[in-house]
Amino acid sequence: MRGLATVRGLGAMSAPRDAPGRSGAAAGWALGRGDRGNATLAVVALGAALAVGLAVGAVVLAYVACMRQAGAASDLAALTAAIQAADNLDDAAVCSAAGETARRNGARLVSCDIVRAAPEVAACVEVAVRPGWTLPGLPAEVTARSYAGNPGGG
Repeated sequence: MRGLATVRGLGAMSAPRDAPGRSGAAAGWALGRGDRGNATLAVVALGAALAVGLAVGAVVLAYVACMRQAGAASDLAALTAAIQAADNLDDAAVCSAAGETARRNGARLVSCDIVRAAPEVAACVEVAVRPGWTLPGLPAEVTARSYAGNPGGG
């Protein structure tokens, strides 16, 4: 019966640590009994670290995308303002057009300055974009500033 229990794997599992006459695999199994579950804990810790890393990476990518969006929106709003100012529209209409261009590009117009020094016209606009995800300590908005104009009146 003893041989049958060992063949089925029951003899090694039921052997006490200091069983006389036990050696090899059965003794090694009895000594390693305290290590059970360590691999599970390591996998859980690795998974948690990976999840945190992916979440931080997603937030960083969201901010990078917002920076690019704000830059493009401010460039287009500044160009719109410069073109409208060159057409001799008043500053309120120029900034309103720049704000509409910023809004259509997913941004909010923060400031709009028009400089008219004949024959030059220049526009400076600043826009802000809110990222979808934020973390404590990071800014709630990403801003960008752009300048456009026709130096020399050309």
